[in-house]
Amino acid sequence: MLVQWVSELRDEGVPVTPMMLRLQALAEAEEVGIERFRYLALRAKTRQGQLRPSELTQIARDFAKEVHEKARSLGVTHILTPTKQVQYYITIRKTLDRKGIKTVWMKCSGKEKERVKVTLLGDSDGNKYTPYVVFKVRPSRKPEMELENLQRRNGFGLHIWKEINEAQNSTGLRVHGNGKGWWDSALTVEWLRFHFGAREDYSKPVLLLLDDFSGHWTDEVVEYATTINVSLMKIPPSATS
Repeated sequence: MLVQWVSELRDEGVPVTPMMLRLQALAEAEEVGIERFRYLALRAKTRQGQLRPSELTQIARDFAKEVHEKARSLGVTHILTPTKQVQYYITIRKTLDRKGIKTVWMKCSGKEKERVKVTLLGDSDGNKYTPYVVFKVRPSRKPEMELENLQRRNGFGLHIWKEINEAQNSTGLRVHGNGKGWWDSALTVEWLRFHFGAREDYSKPVLLLLDDFSGHWTDEVVEYATTINVSLMKIPPSATS
């Protein structure tokens, strides 16, 4: 069944990843009544391996203590933190195929390098907030038009903005675009403004935990956070993965 499924996708030029194969295998196993396998795991080298588990545990405990003390001093009852920005590729560079195939075709329509970044925000009470999405777009060649796109259309051109705006309204997402498709300090300020800049009571402080990405800690970001009574804390680099 799996071989047939892979063959059908490859005949259409659709790339097949190990994760796709795994999910399909689980779905087919469930259909025929095979129980889920236990005690098996894929292992790979990660950045956590640079420190011993005991050291990571101590770092986490120390930081948790700092956060608790900071929250108590500010008088906040819940703490917010975004996830790391997630990068998705529209197409992939590797695929599974039948053994012996010499030429492997993959459909990409010339868009194999496009990407999207997503930032999710949650708090210590389990609440989830509006996702922020960033696409890579080609800047306008006219400086005045590029400035207008940034100020009025979240970085998108006039024509594509109609579709983007409709998508925002129908999904509730916030969608932005820039030349690199990457997060930066300007987007961080806009993100802070969207989530915290329009709240009713500025006298109530907000405690926000951010990783050490440079775009989170520019003077522009720190100054704006101060004006809206958002207190920023930097998560230790070894504790973000």
